[in-house]
Amino acid sequence: MNNISIDPGEGIGPLKLGMSHEQILSAIDELCGEYSILDNSKLDIVEEEYENCFAIRYISDNFFFMVQYEQGRAADIAVDRRLSESIDVNLLGKEVFNAKANELVAFMETVCTCHSEQ
Repeated sequence: MNNISIDPGEGIGPLKLGMSHEQILSAIDELCGEYSILDNSKLDIVEEEYENCFAIRYISDNFFFMVQYEQGRAADIAVDRRLSESIDVNLLGKEVFNAKANELVAFMETVCTCHSEQ
């Protein structure tokens, strides 16, 4: 199975912080083409407006991304478990959706401790 990385402070796979809505759509298209995950399902786009920002949910049968935009640029990117049915999703090398929460917390505590000592 292929994998996609969650890179803190950078993004998730080809979806990067700082991208515009059009660039995010292009990155999702790239992801779908590379891993054949959109197939015949359609991509629904749902926009929600907030006081200082807006969020867009990119939803298909095979994945769900939510991107929060500030000043027209991606400020926060989230992915749900559905994507892990087609692609392993990992965070700093640790598979996230098949790990137990306490394992992820312990892993992140170790990683954060190592990075803070450098």
